[in-house]
Amino acid sequence: MEQAARITRYRRPGPLVAALTLFVAALLVLPLILPARPSAVPAREAAESFFRARQAGDLQTARGWVAASLVRARWWQGPHPLGTDVTGYLIGQPRVDLAGRVHLPVTLHFGRASLPYAARFYQDTLWLDTPRGARLVGVRSRLEAEVTAREDVLQWQEPGQPARPVLALADLPARARPAGGPAGIQVVTGREGFGPLALVPGGRRMLLTTSGTRPLVALWDEAAGGLQVLDVLFRARPLQWQTGAGGRYAALAVETAEGARTFLVYDLQERALIPSRHLWMFPAQDYHHVLAGWVEGGLLFDVRRRPAAPSLLEGPSSPGGRWQLDLPAGTLHPAGS
Repeated sequence: MEQAARITRYRRPGPLVAALTLFVAALLVLPLILPARPSAVPAREAAESFFRARQAGDLQTARGWVAASLVRARWWQGPHPLGTDVTGYLIGQPRVDLAGRVHLPVTLHFGRASLPYAARFYQDTLWLDTPRGARLVGVRSRLEAEVTAREDVLQWQEPGQPARPVLALADLPARARPAGGPAGIQVVTGREGFGPLALVPGGRRMLLTTSGTRPLVALWDEAAGGLQVLDVLFRARPLQWQTGAGGRYAALAVETAEGARTFLVYDLQERALIPSRHLWMFPAQDYHHVLAGWVEGGLLFDVRRRPAAPSLLEGPSSPGGRWQLDLPAGTLHPAGS
């Protein structure tokens, strides 16, 4: 009898076994009673549209992707979520929290039109699915790098570190070869001051311009040994940079001496100017070409007739609207076609 009693006590499940049994049962039952985790796809698509609109300066479209409560309550840190001085962005991999919000990490680059300033922020953007679709409901920002001009010197500063000079006007070449110009022919460059800047993904890299009669266009890459000339402008003033998500291509918005707004596109990997086919199809004397953001495979831009365009008064004009410049092919077609 005593041996049977011992066997009975040995077979009785202890507290640990009972707890493990309940835990396994909960794992099996909870997926059946809890709602499914939301997909991150709508938030990712909304974020692409939101940041593309901000880069293009389309405040009305950008505002449509932001929850009204975010703007009213100022639930964000760092730059205003509707600021349009965006020169570039890179969206990372999403994460869904227990509240059903989608966290999208974004590396955001800022600049200022016609001014020598650039900054890079890391942002944790929060998106929530609503009856109207995914909307931005929160932003947390952290400054990663900032470049400013102090007198004739560009200063690079990172959080917790003192600003350090990286480039002075006196360091720039007094003469350089314009992109596509004859080999061996150089022209005097404008060095009256620095123009618009933009940070580029991939370390300490910066696009810069100067002011003067012939503004210099260049890429500063600390790892590659410093300054690399991309172009020298003629009868044009640099306005602002826009970089693609991969960091290979960059578009520089400019204003010509005749008042037309257009742009030039550079391949930063090849250090070369992409042929400006948009200027051949839509001459700058008749049209403005306004940057409208990047999409996979190319650059969007809007074609707008200039007031009293001289040649348009003499005959039929080309269709305007939104167009796409495919890269690296350099071909043009209406956006969405």
